[in-house]
Amino acid sequence: MATPAELAAANAKIAAGGMKNRGGAAVSDSLSDGLVREDGRWLYPVREGIPVLLIDEAIPLA
Repeated sequence: MATPAELAAANAKIAAGGMKNRGGAAVSDSLSDGLVREDGRWLYPVREGIPVLLIDEAIPLA
């Protein structure tokens, strides 16, 4: 699971309009939860309690 600090950092970038997912689409919805890969580089959003584990939906953390 994503830590509160990781979610806050990602949401700050989303609010600033500078966040794109791995597929290149702009991310506009803030995150309430997410799953982070073991290497800590990508966050997969959880929407309505369901993890979205599609590669193109991954959000970069680095």
